[in-house]
Amino acid sequence: MRLTLKTSTQQYPIIVALNSVKKFAFPATAIVVADAALAKLARRTFPGRRIILLPVGEACKRLSTVETLCEKLVRIGVDRKASLVAFGGGVLGDIVGFTASVYMRGIKYYHVPTTLLAMVDSSIGGKTGVDLASGKNLVGRIYQPQAVIMDPNILRTLPPKEFANGLAEVVKHGVLYQPLFLWLEKNVSAIQRRRPAALQQLIARSVVVKVGIVEMDEHENQERMLLNLGHTFGHAIEKVSHYQIPHGQAVAYGLALISAYAKMPERARLLFLLEQFGLQIEPPRQFMRAALLQAMLVDKKRSGSNITLVLPKTLGQIVICSSVQPKIIERFLRNYQA
Repeated sequence: MRLTLKTSTQQYPIIVALNSVKKFAFPATAIVVADAALAKLARRTFPGRRIILLPVGEACKRLSTVETLCEKLVRIGVDRKASLVAFGGGVLGDIVGFTASVYMRGIKYYHVPTTLLAMVDSSIGGKTGVDLASGKNLVGRIYQPQAVIMDPNILRTLPPKEFANGLAEVVKHGVLYQPLFLWLEKNVSAIQRRRPAALQQLIARSVVVKVGIVEMDEHENQERMLLNLGHTFGHAIEKVSHYQIPHGQAVAYGLALISAYAKMPERARLLFLLEQFGLQIEPPRQFMRAALLQAMLVDKKRSGSNITLVLPKTLGQIVICSSVQPKIIERFLRNYQA
């Protein structure tokens, strides 16, 4: 499958196909920046190219890592005409995308996501950035890649927990778009077994949902905020856990919480689907405390002293509420864990 994402400043291809990475014509001057854990795979995938390896994890998603990468680029003589290829998961993509946006005031980059989470979420739409001690993604910008190239074959050996993390974002897209949710319910077994045809459909269907929303609202002024479904609670849980809970699992907790808050009629089906995909649905009690609310108050989507929530009224019908008072959420959390 080949899609074209059209933004206000450019358009670029999103390719979902077997062996697509090896077939893609990257510029001769492109430098590959890869997750250090994928060193062998990177060398097999990009033979003969210069490869920079970065240690990756949420703790590395800092401005200091961007500075380190920029210094390496300077040392090897990367100029404005060169480009970067991000080869890794979501954190690696965020770091490389943000680095490309600021290095020499901006150079081109390509995104080759290697996790399901990155394929269906972070690689699409141009969001780049790093964390601060205060919270996730508080420093960043919208900076679109030249292309996103995905090979479902890469997912065949992805660890089960990593695969489940990506499925949380796919389920979120299903809540936004009911036909995808129904398709997921009918294809649980094939997805669990990672059948190649099912993986390709899974990625393509999820990407179509995100592309449609990003094209309506590239800079997250309104419609793109729908993609934050489950994320206000989810990001807060990540922060309170000191990022010991991975993003996808945190989103699953966030979906469980927000569907309860919104009294979503299909909540039981949602929770069952999350569990079928290997995700937990009950947040650990030690994270359901005042610190969770405090973490929500530094979320970049807040509105003044109030909190913005994306509410699933039913499958495919989502409402953005930007004036939720903290005391209402505090009462909800207290009752939820009672």
